[in-house]
Amino acid sequence: MCKDVTLSQMASVRSAVPQDLEFVVLWVRTPHECERWAGAQVAFPIDLPSLHSAIGFTPQNSYVLADGDGAVIAFGQILDKPDGRQHLARFIVSPDARRRGNGRAFLAELLHRATADRISLNVHRDNTAAIALYAAAGFEDAERPAGQSGSLGSRYMERQRSR
Repeated sequence: MCKDVTLSQMASVRSAVPQDLEFVVLWVRTPHECERWAGAQVAFPIDLPSLHSAIGFTPQNSYVLADGDGAVIAFGQILDKPDGRQHLARFIVSPDARRRGNGRAFLAELLHRATADRISLNVHRDNTAAIALYAAAGFEDAERPAGQSGSLGSRYMERQRSR
């Protein structure tokens, strides 16, 4: 399971606002990175006006990690699925904020905010850093639900809420 991680006194998680995506899209620099982050429904270069609807953005399902100055350093979504699970989507940390525990702390906070007993995600098979992060948080490979497709080359993982 995930090691005990807390956000630094300087960082905070809040509901995202549409303007936050202006920063997030700057972290996605290539078509490959775009597909890994947002799937096939978002084309590169990213069209900001259509991004909100393409990813189902709402302040109720989208979150950011902001540093002490208020700068957005991570983004992620928790999406409700019809079968009662929730799906962690579009999890990304700013390239400048990676490898400092920000992803681990942000993930722990998003999992704390999730309300479902079962949480799923898709991750590209070549994204070894993300796979290690998710595995450390208790995610395991699972069978993709019927009727749900994933991006070519992605793994489907699930985590059961600990009781």
